[in-house]
Formats: sequence, C-alpha cells, structure tokens
Amino acid sequence: MNIRSISKVAVFLLALTILPLSLSRSAFCQVAAGAISGVVTDPSGAAVPGAVIEATNLGTNRKSSSTTTQVGTYFLGSLPVGQYK
Repeated sequence: MNIRSISKVAVFLLALTILPLSLSRSAFCQVAAGAISGVVTDPSGAAVPGAVIEATNLGTNRKSSSTTTQVGTYFLGSLPVGQYK
C-alpha cells in the first residue's frame, strides 16, 4: 500500500466516524414545543395594542395567553405540541 492509498482509507474511516456523531447530535436539538405569533389589526389595517390573545390546547385544555404590543404583535412561546384553538 502506498501513501496515497493509506490517505484515502484514513479519510474514509474519519468520515465514517464523524458522520454518525453529527447525525446523533442533531437528534438532541429537537424540541417538543412550538410557538404562535402574529399581528392583530383592525379592518382598516391599523395595529390593535393591548388585545388579549388566548390559545387553548385541545388535548389538555391548558390555556396560554399573551397581550399585543403597541404595534399589535403577539407571541405565545414554549407551547407543548398539540392542536390549539
């Protein structure tokens, strides 16, 4: 075996070692939560500050709420996975 063949084998073995590690690491980055965000406007398109937004998890009946900002935006974070109304 010459140096060039050994180098190719070494690169191949290194790739076989790194690939599974990188794939398994990405599995740990997944989360079981989500978020809902948006903007509340009136019929003329103006922002609606101070509006209360509520989302109810249909499986657990857990309610999460938020109040819109001065520009009408809201954010409900860290919501468990599920269907909401």
